Amino acid sequence: MCFLLPIGVMITPMKGIVLLLALAGGLLPGLQDPGKPLPTTPELKIKKDKLKSTLVELGYEPKELGNGVLEIQVDRSGEAVFIAVSMSASLSKIWLTGNFGVLTEREKSDPAFLLSLLEKNGEILPVHFYVRKGKLNIGIPVDNRVATPTVLNKEIGAFADSVVKTKAFWERKE
Repeated sequence: MCFLLPIGVMITPMKGIVLLLALAGGLLPGLQDPGKPLPTTPELKIKKDKLKSTLVELGYEPKELGNGVLEIQVDRSGEAVFIAVSMSASLSKIWLTGNFGVLTEREKSDPAFLLSLLEKNGEILPVHFYVRKGKLNIGIPVDNRVATPTVLNKEIGAFADSVVKTKAFWERKE
Protein backbone atom coordinates (compact mmCIF):
# COMPACT_ATOMS: atom_id res chain seq x y z
CA MET A 1 0.00 0.00 0.00
CA CYS A 2 1.32 3.45 -0.95
CA PHE A 3 0.12 7.00 -0.53
CA LEU A 4 0.21 9.77 -3.06
CA LEU A 5 1.54 13.02 -1.62
CA PRO A 6 0.08 16.32 -2.87
CA ILE A 7 3.32 16.92 -4.79
CA GLY A 8 2.72 13.77 -6.88
CA VAL A 9 5.18 11.45 -5.07
CA MET A 10 4.23 7.89 -4.05
CA ILE A 11 5.35 6.93 -0.54
CA THR A 12 5.01 3.79 1.63
CA PRO A 13 3.50 4.11 5.13
CA MET A 14 6.90 3.47 6.80
CA LYS A 15 8.64 6.13 4.70
CA GLY A 16 5.75 8.46 5.48
CA ILE A 17 6.27 8.02 9.21
CA VAL A 18 10.02 8.60 8.87
CA LEU A 19 9.44 11.69 6.74
CA LEU A 20 6.89 13.05 9.21
CA LEU A 21 9.27 12.56 12.15
CA ALA A 22 12.14 14.09 10.21
CA LEU A 23 10.14 17.16 9.29
CA ALA A 24 8.98 17.48 12.88
CA GLY A 25 12.63 17.50 13.96
CA GLY A 26 12.59 14.10 15.62
CA LEU A 27 15.27 12.54 13.41
CA LEU A 28 16.89 15.25 11.31
CA PRO A 29 16.94 18.57 13.13
CA GLY A 30 18.88 20.15 10.26
CA LEU A 31 15.77 19.94 8.05
CA GLN A 32 14.04 22.54 10.20
CA ASP A 33 16.65 25.13 9.29
CA PRO A 34 18.64 24.16 6.21
CA GLY A 35 21.20 26.89 6.96
CA LYS A 36 22.01 25.39 10.34
CA PRO A 37 24.65 22.61 10.30
CA LEU A 38 23.77 19.24 11.80
CA PRO A 39 25.20 18.72 15.28
CA THR A 40 28.38 16.68 15.27
CA THR A 41 29.82 16.18 18.74
CA PRO A 42 28.59 17.72 21.95
CA GLU A 43 30.32 20.86 23.16
CA LEU A 44 32.85 20.03 25.86
CA LYS A 45 32.99 22.53 28.70
CA ILE A 46 36.62 22.15 29.78
CA LYS A 47 39.27 21.77 27.11
CA LYS A 48 42.25 19.50 27.76
CA ASP A 49 44.72 22.39 27.59
CA LYS A 50 42.61 24.36 30.11
CA LEU A 51 42.18 21.67 32.78
CA LYS A 52 45.20 22.75 34.85
CA SER A 53 44.34 26.46 34.68
CA THR A 54 40.73 25.69 35.61
CA LEU A 55 41.92 23.84 38.72
CA VAL A 56 44.21 26.77 39.61
CA GLU A 57 41.30 29.22 39.18
CA LEU A 58 39.30 27.03 41.59
CA GLY A 59 42.03 27.47 44.23
CA TYR A 60 43.82 24.13 43.86
CA GLU A 61 47.55 23.66 43.31
CA PRO A 62 47.70 20.93 40.65
CA LYS A 63 50.86 18.87 40.43
CA GLU A 64 51.64 17.17 37.12
CA LEU A 65 52.03 13.40 37.48
CA GLY A 66 52.62 12.73 33.77
CA ASN A 67 50.49 11.41 30.91
CA GLY A 68 48.02 14.28 31.34
CA VAL A 69 47.26 13.39 34.98
CA LEU A 70 47.16 16.16 37.56
CA GLU A 71 47.04 15.71 41.33
CA ILE A 72 45.29 18.06 43.71
CA GLN A 73 44.95 18.03 47.48
CA VAL A 74 41.64 18.67 49.20
CA ASP A 75 41.30 18.98 52.98
CA ARG A 76 38.22 17.29 54.41
CA SER A 77 37.52 16.81 58.12
CA GLY A 78 41.21 17.17 58.93
CA GLU A 79 42.15 14.62 56.26
CA ALA A 80 44.35 15.41 53.27
CA VAL A 81 42.67 13.81 50.26
CA PHE A 82 44.85 13.46 47.17
CA ILE A 83 42.84 13.33 43.94
CA ALA A 84 44.17 12.52 40.48
CA VAL A 85 42.36 14.53 37.79
CA SER A 86 42.55 13.48 34.16
CA MET A 87 40.55 13.45 30.95
CA SER A 88 39.35 10.38 29.09
CA ALA A 89 40.81 9.70 25.64
CA SER A 90 37.59 11.04 24.07
CA LEU A 91 37.75 14.13 26.35
CA SER A 92 34.07 13.54 27.17
CA LYS A 93 34.81 12.63 30.82
CA ILE A 94 36.96 14.18 33.51
CA TRP A 95 38.08 11.42 35.85
CA LEU A 96 38.57 12.00 39.58
CA THR A 97 40.47 9.10 41.12
CA GLY A 98 42.26 8.09 44.27
CA ASN A 99 44.81 5.34 44.71
CA PHE A 100 45.00 3.40 47.97
CA GLY A 101 47.99 1.24 47.14
CA VAL A 102 48.61 -2.38 46.27
CA LEU A 103 46.16 -4.91 47.64
CA THR A 104 47.79 -7.35 50.03
CA GLU A 105 47.68 -11.06 49.27
CA ARG A 106 45.24 -11.43 52.17
CA GLU A 107 42.92 -8.76 50.70
CA LYS A 108 43.08 -10.32 47.22
CA SER A 109 42.05 -13.71 48.60
CA ASP A 110 39.51 -12.53 51.20
CA PRO A 111 36.01 -12.92 49.74
CA ALA A 112 34.46 -10.99 52.66
CA PHE A 113 36.72 -7.99 52.00
CA LEU A 114 36.06 -8.03 48.25
CA LEU A 115 32.30 -8.45 48.79
CA SER A 116 32.29 -5.52 51.23
CA LEU A 117 33.88 -3.32 48.53
CA LEU A 118 31.20 -4.36 46.03
CA GLU A 119 28.44 -3.69 48.55
CA LYS A 120 29.92 -0.30 49.39
CA ASN A 121 29.92 0.55 45.68
CA GLY A 122 26.14 0.20 45.74
CA GLU A 123 25.97 2.80 48.52
CA ILE A 124 28.36 5.38 47.05
CA LEU A 125 27.53 5.22 43.33
CA PRO A 126 28.42 6.87 41.00
CA VAL A 127 31.69 6.91 42.97
CA HIS A 128 33.10 3.39 42.90
CA PHE A 129 35.99 1.22 44.01
CA TYR A 130 37.94 -0.66 41.37
CA VAL A 131 41.16 -2.66 41.09
CA ARG A 132 43.73 -1.88 38.42
CA LYS A 133 47.16 -3.47 38.20
CA GLY A 134 46.70 -4.93 41.68
CA LYS A 135 45.99 -1.52 43.25
CA LEU A 136 42.80 -0.48 45.01
CA ASN A 137 41.36 2.72 43.56
CA ILE A 138 38.27 4.85 43.89
CA GLY A 139 36.93 7.01 41.10
CA ILE A 140 34.12 8.88 39.41
CA PRO A 141 33.72 10.21 35.87
CA VAL A 142 32.42 13.76 35.47
CA ASP A 143 30.52 14.44 32.24
CA ASN A 144 32.52 17.11 30.41
CA ARG A 145 29.42 18.29 28.53
CA VAL A 146 28.20 19.84 31.80
CA ALA A 147 31.51 20.30 33.67
CA THR A 148 31.64 24.03 34.13
CA PRO A 149 34.25 25.10 36.71
CA THR A 150 31.46 25.36 39.32
CA VAL A 151 30.19 21.85 38.56
CA LEU A 152 33.73 20.42 38.58
CA ASN A 153 34.46 22.04 41.96
CA LYS A 154 31.24 20.60 43.41
CA GLU A 155 32.14 17.14 42.08
CA ILE A 156 35.66 17.38 43.53
CA GLY A 157 34.22 18.26 46.95
CA ALA A 158 31.67 15.44 46.84
CA PHE A 159 34.36 12.99 45.72
CA ALA A 160 36.68 14.04 48.57
CA ASP A 161 33.77 13.53 51.00
CA SER A 162 33.26 10.01 49.60
CA VAL A 163 36.95 9.19 50.06
CA VAL A 164 36.81 10.25 53.72
CA LYS A 165 33.47 8.48 54.27
CA THR A 166 34.89 5.18 52.96
CA LYS A 167 38.17 5.31 54.90
CA ALA A 168 37.35 2.12 56.82
CA PHE A 169 37.38 0.21 53.52
CA TRP A 170 40.73 1.37 52.19
CA GLU A 171 42.81 2.28 55.25
CA ARG A 172 45.55 -0.30 55.85
CA LYS A 173 45.64 -1.63 59.41
CA GLU A 174 48.78 -3.74 59.25
